[in-house]
Amino acid sequence: MSGNDCEKMCACETNAGVYFKKISERLRTIADRKGIKHVVTYAQGKILYYLHEKKAGGATMKEIETYLDVSHATVSGIISRLAEKGYVTCEKSTSDARAKTVRLTEKEMDSFSEMKKRKRDLENMLLNGFSKEEIEILLSYLDRIYGNVKAAEEKECRAD
Repeated sequence: MSGNDCEKMCACETNAGVYFKKISERLRTIADRKGIKHVVTYAQGKILYYLHEKKAGGATMKEIETYLDVSHATVSGIISRLAEKGYVTCEKSTSDARAKTVRLTEKEMDSFSEMKKRKRDLENMLLNGFSKEEIEILLSYLDRIYGNVKAAEEKECRAD
C-alpha cells in the first residue's frame, strides 16, 4: 500500500466516525424537535417504541438496558421521567423480586400510531433517494460496522 493510499484510507476512517457522530446528533435533534409537542425525547421515544413493538407493552429494566445498549442508571433515569409524564408504570416483577417491569399506560397506548408515523417519517427522510437495493446494501454495511464495534468492545472488556 502506497503512502497516498494509506492517507486516503486514514482520512476515510476518520471521516466515517465523524459522519456517524454528525448523523446521530442531527437525528436526535430532529426527533427531539418532533417529540416536543408530545413531550417525549428521542431516548424516551426509543424505549416507548420498544415496549410497543417488541414487548407488547411490558419489559424488564434489564431487557431495556440490553436493547438500548446503555447502563442501568441511564435506563432508570429515562423510565423515571416517563413515569412522571404518565406514559409508563414501573413495578416489581412477579417472577423475580430483584427485577422491575416497565409497562405502558393507557395514555401511551393511545399515542402509538403517531409515534409510528414519526418514526416512518424519519426513516423516509434518511433513505430518501436510495433504491431498495442500495438500502439493503447500506443496512448490511451498517450491520457489519455494528458487529465490528461490538467485537472491539468485547475484546477490550476481556483485556481489562
